Amino acid sequence: MANIIHALAKMSEAGKIAAADEGVQDAPGALEKRVVRVAPNMDPQAAANIWWAYATLGREPGAEAQAALEAASERVAPGMNAQDAANIWWAYATLGREPGAEARAALEAAVARVAPGMKPQELANTWWAYAKLDREPGAEARSALEAGVVRVGPVMDPQNVANTWWAYATLGREPGAEAQAALEAASERVAPGMEPQHVANIWWAYATLGRMPGAEARSALEVAVVRVGPVMDAQNAANTWWSYATLDWEPGATARAALEVAVERVAPGMKPQEVANIWWAYATLDREPGAEARAALQAAVVRVGPDMNAQDVANTVLAQATLRLMPGTAAQAALEVAVVRVAPSMAAQNMANTVFAHATLGLTPGASARAALEAAMVRVGPSMNAQEISNTVWSLLTSAATRSVPLPACYHSLWQAACELDVGSLKDVGLRNLFHARLIHTQLVSGDVPDEVTFPPWIMTEAQAAWKRQVRDDVTASRDHRQLASIIDDLGVPYVLESLADDGNFSVDVFLTVDDVAVEFDGPTHFINTSDSDAAPRTTKTTKTELRDMFLRNRYRTVLSVPWFEWADAKGPAEKREYVADKLRAAGVTVPASA
Repeated sequence: MANIIHALAKMSEAGKIAAADEGVQDAPGALEKRVVRVAPNMDPQAAANIWWAYATLGREPGAEAQAALEAASERVAPGMNAQDAANIWWAYATLGREPGAEARAALEAAVARVAPGMKPQELANTWWAYAKLDREPGAEARSALEAGVVRVGPVMDPQNVANTWWAYATLGREPGAEAQAALEAASERVAPGMEPQHVANIWWAYATLGRMPGAEARSALEVAVVRVGPVMDAQNAANTWWSYATLDWEPGATARAALEVAVERVAPGMKPQEVANIWWAYATLDREPGAEARAALQAAVVRVGPDMNAQDVANTVLAQATLRLMPGTAAQAALEVAVVRVAPSMAAQNMANTVFAHATLGLTPGASARAALEAAMVRVGPSMNAQEISNTVWSLLTSAATRSVPLPACYHSLWQAACELDVGSLKDVGLRNLFHARLIHTQLVSGDVPDEVTFPPWIMTEAQAAWKRQVRDDVTASRDHRQLASIIDDLGVPYVLESLADDGNFSVDVFLTVDDVAVEFDGPTHFINTSDSDAAPRTTKTTKTELRDMFLRNRYRTVLSVPWFEWADAKGPAEKREYVADKLRAAGVTVPASA
């Protein structure tokens, strides 16, 4: 009986027959009554072979046969060898069915007993089975399996290594020191023979466990990324990017190039989460995709937008905002439709990140998207934490000041929620956001707010102090700043480098003391990318820079912006001097004709 079913499965595994064929699927069913009848007399190998066969054929035993096989497994467990135990655990996991309590206890005892004799594949399959069933091995079984990893590590093949790493990470359990050393050495040794999924799974395991590979293993895994990049599928590419970002580790130049090419190639087949994860990874690493990869990812957003969930949408739009990268027109439209669809299921963080991304990029949601997001704000309001409240309030006011987006009806309730926060729950960034929001409200949009707003009692103490600390500390003059100031000095115009405004809330790069002009040198971080080309400069100011200019215009006679791309176009000292003189004259500053 066992041999017949086992033979069918072996033939299926070898590709000689198709497991899905009706006759093949019917055969075990026709034999099930005999399985029930002979199970009480099965030896360990027979029980293991039948379990393995059912799993290999992808067919779960009927209720009676399953009960009989489980009872047989419990009965023969004390006599099982390593292969028997590994195969039965593998079969349960492959069928997605956990053993009953008695069978599980018997099989765990068998694992603890036979693990010292397990071969690499048996050991890896057993670890894999526990993880697949989301079942942590008991203390004795775990100890025996860990010792097994140390013993067989030197002869594991790539799949054994990858499956074992994957199992540890899936169980959320870091290997012990000796097992970890053995797996790391094995990873380094077998990396040249790894397939794409092996590479991706091992990177994923390290990232999930929050542990960076040692230098030698990392180097070997990076080389493997370069080698398998051309044949990675979408999931492999997404998991590998996600892993690098989670570990906060920038891929080496050749690995990065291989992963970029892989993204371009597999983007048309990516699932929504894969698209979102890759965008998230680029943003976390603060590295913009190259033009081709960017175009492929934008096209993928358009394609998968209808199937994105709330987190996918929020992560995708936030990633592009973090990178200061404006989505293309089609991607914007797809994301907006997705926002309307998923807003009712958004968690507080999803909502806050989506609103923050729109404000950061200066995107104005259409009426339907705005209404959906406002409804989400009301729904998740009671569960919002300090960061979500501060980001949402800042975002609404930024959009109101820079894009004339009406404040929602729930605006006052958000400030009320801020008033109820314990100031100790806010990090400096949250305090700064709320103080910045108060400045926007009182100085830029107060006329558009119908009712008086109550601000938190600590807004003018702890929050203002956090804001002013950043203003004071962020006064490092770059080489370009100093060169600009030197030219102004040569032109005979009185100035102060890195000057604070009278209220201490803002600092300017160069203050022209006689003419009351604030001069700002705006580097690349002050602009967003609205082009699909790597060669085109960023020329559209971020909303934060727009807000800065609005505040400075309220404090100085005029604001003079020196964009980095204009500065770069002025070649050599003479051209730069002429450029600055023309800028100053246009701002009404008297510059001697001889200059």
